Amino acid sequence: MMSLKFARDDAKEWMEMKVAHNPGDIQPQQPETNPARYQNWQPPAIGWLKCNYDGSFVSSNLPAKSGWIIRDHNRVYMGSGQAMGGVLNDAMECELQSLIIAMQHCWTRGYQRVCFEGDNQEVVKLINGTKINFGSYNWIREVKRWKMKFDAVEFKWINRSCNKPADILAKKEIPNNSSFFFHSLIPRVISDVLQCDYYSYH
Repeated sequence: MMSLKFARDDAKEWMEMKVAHNPGDIQPQQPETNPARYQNWQPPAIGWLKCNYDGSFVSSNLPAKSGWIIRDHNRVYMGSGQAMGGVLNDAMECELQSLIIAMQHCWTRGYQRVCFEGDNQEVVKLINGTKINFGSYNWIREVKRWKMKFDAVEFKWINRSCNKPADILAKKEIPNNSSFFFHSLIPRVISDVLQCDYYSYH
């Protein structure tokens, strides 16, 4: 326990020194992540896609599930997916696994400029370097490894109420009892919330 405390102290000191000498290396959370700014889902910038993702963690004895949905700057549906992941320790790992699966799927479809948006603020802080969690180090490293495969990537936080399509997909049973399913057409279970997202943007 003492060695872990020393490691944390060293990491904190290193981060403080890095900010002091290179303040541009670690940026504070961007305004877009403020839940008070946007109450509705927002489309990405022109030329980008937005992939909203979420995870469903029940217990450390059951496989975690993932759901994600991709839309363009015109709010046009580009596809969505569901996947069965591994047996994980907690909800944090579930969110990180869901992000990685969503990134892998976007990459296989050839998408190169993607904003990945989830409702776990801790995950976004860890990935963007504004917070440290040694227990999540390997997960964060994997996220950054996949990030390098894209031309441009953003990681943003969104209020849970604005992430309903991904949340529904993560919790719903995967069709055909498969471990992965891609929905080229809008699944009926999210059609209503997608319509609300479409018309609520202004």
